[in-house]
Amino acid sequence: MKNFQKILIIVLLSLIVLIAGCGPKSRLVYEPQDVADPSEQLFRKAEKLYQQKDYARALEAFETYLMRYPNRQKAPEALMNIGIIYSGLGNYPRARDSFHNLIIRHPSNPLCQKAMVEILLTFYTQGKHKEVIRQTEIFHKKLTSRIQVVRAFSILGNSYMLLESWPHAVLAYSKAMDSAQGAEKGQVAEKLEAAVSNVDTQTLEAVIVKIDQAQGYSYLLYWLGDRYSGAGMTEEAKIALEDFMKNYPDHQYYFAAKELYGELLKAPEFDRFTVGVLLPLSGKYGVFGTKALKGIEFALNEFSQRQDAQDIRIVIKDTEGDHSKAYEAVNELSRARVGSILGPMLTTEGAATKAQALKIPMIAFSQKDGIPETGPFIFRNFMTPKMIVRTLATYAKEQLMVKDFAILYPDDAYGKKYMNLFWDEVALQGGRVTGVESYDTTGTDYGESIKKMVGLHYKIPEDLLEFAYPERFAEPEVIDEEPLLNPDEDIAEEKKEEEEELGSIVDFKAVFIPDSPNRAGLAIPQLAYYDIEDVYILGTSYMHSEELISMAKRFLKPVRIADGFFEESPQPRVQKFVDDFMKIYDQRPGFLEAIAYDSAMMLFETIMNPDIRSRTDLARILGNFKNYNGVTGLTSFDTTGEAQKELYMLMVRKGKFIEAPDSNE
Repeated sequence: MKNFQKILIIVLLSLIVLIAGCGPKSRLVYEPQDVADPSEQLFRKAEKLYQQKDYARALEAFETYLMRYPNRQKAPEALMNIGIIYSGLGNYPRARDSFHNLIIRHPSNPLCQKAMVEILLTFYTQGKHKEVIRQTEIFHKKLTSRIQVVRAFSILGNSYMLLESWPHAVLAYSKAMDSAQGAEKGQVAEKLEAAVSNVDTQTLEAVIVKIDQAQGYSYLLYWLGDRYSGAGMTEEAKIALEDFMKNYPDHQYYFAAKELYGELLKAPEFDRFTVGVLLPLSGKYGVFGTKALKGIEFALNEFSQRQDAQDIRIVIKDTEGDHSKAYEAVNELSRARVGSILGPMLTTEGAATKAQALKIPMIAFSQKDGIPETGPFIFRNFMTPKMIVRTLATYAKEQLMVKDFAILYPDDAYGKKYMNLFWDEVALQGGRVTGVESYDTTGTDYGESIKKMVGLHYKIPEDLLEFAYPERFAEPEVIDEEPLLNPDEDIAEEKKEEEEELGSIVDFKAVFIPDSPNRAGLAIPQLAYYDIEDVYILGTSYMHSEELISMAKRFLKPVRIADGFFEESPQPRVQKFVDDFMKIYDQRPGFLEAIAYDSAMMLFETIMNPDIRSRTDLARILGNFKNYNGVTGLTSFDTTGEAQKELYMLMVRKGKFIEAPDSNE
């Protein structure tokens, strides 16, 4: 029986082996349900603890993960979570360490941008707002994620708000708004509006030109229009709202802007018979502004006596010689619905830019470069350096028949500017400048400069003398003479006389001296001392002074001066102006009174035109004003708004300035 059992067991085992050998060669493997590797298990455990708000154990688990698996795929997430936990626990330095490690170790990971913003948030939470600003400067160019851009610039705006740096807050929130979507828009817009409420209108104007014309710009533009409307600045409001409606038809404020614009259309745009006046009536430039104001008031008094004249009203604003006050005064004049503006002087650039933006025609009294080029609403009627040198060069060429010039100028800013302008103008008119020298303004002896100008300062080499003075080296005619009693002595005497005969090289017919009357009064006699004779002396309006006559009376016959006004002119219109002015003010008018008078009269003539329906019409008609025969000469505006004037040419005879004739007397 036992043997039978053994045999049965053997058979069964053999059968099993046989079956196994005939089937597929596989083996049964036990597969557990959780297939994660240990690192994954540990990370999931840390996440679960974090979700359960067991932050201490979660922190321990994440840190253990990093210690064991620093290069695994989940390492950036672990660093991010560690930073967030430390931040939540108030341990901001440790939080920033974790965020910085993420940025340094995994620079290409998308979580880096979030880490940068989380760093900003830690500083903001600590109240370290200046550090928020500094870190944003470092990070902002690396932020490409739309969400993180919104977060970063919102945090930056919050910091600026707490620092009460309102303009910077507006800029930051505007940047955030440019990337905001959906519900974010409303949240950022609310912050942006709060920042805008803390800045004045002028600051808002300055901010809006600094930002891109995107979403943030659209909100600021609408609020600026609304601000203008509330301040009674109708024209400015209309311009802003027109721009807004044209460029942002789908904006949430579009219909509000349209309604406000409709209300503004009902208000009168401007009163063409109201003229604004911008002048420095106080401060260090007050004396100049007062002179110009007298000229304007005199023109108004004279014009109002005409039978066809309408009642013209002037609104006067004192700029105090301050750029910001001149700029704001333009806003005030706009609210007063002026049709045009006379002035300003000195503080011109900002005021002209504002007037152009508001489309208010302006006639400025300024020599600053580029003023008329501000735009088609900006004009200038004033004597400029370019106008002076053009007049001098043209007169010398056409009336005095001069083609060759020298320039003797003071070594200061005024002298250098006029030297360059005159040289350019002479070249432009086909003339030639053969000598240019400067002199020290602190001295009184200009001899060295004059000698350099005419070649006396530099000795001519012996081998060049024949070329410089060929007529003096011609072969002498052979004649019978008595023998020399003392040959050596006579030869030396002849050589001395010959050197004296060589003298100066005056290869010009006019010398330009752009200087004050006192220094020019010193220089002109010294020209004569060095035998520079039979040449004209050209000067700027600066020389037009009795001081010049008292200092250099005997030497002034060749002097010609260009000036914008000559009160002694025999022209009837000038004499009437001077006489009538003296009756009212008991003083003689000068250039400022005269130029302001002419400008006002030109403007008053323009606004009488019945075709004017808008300020644009007024600017167009003023720009077409040609050949106004004023007391400062014949005046027209060119296409840029620059006055083209015929200046007075003056000379001195019998100790008095007179008008120079159109000839070379």
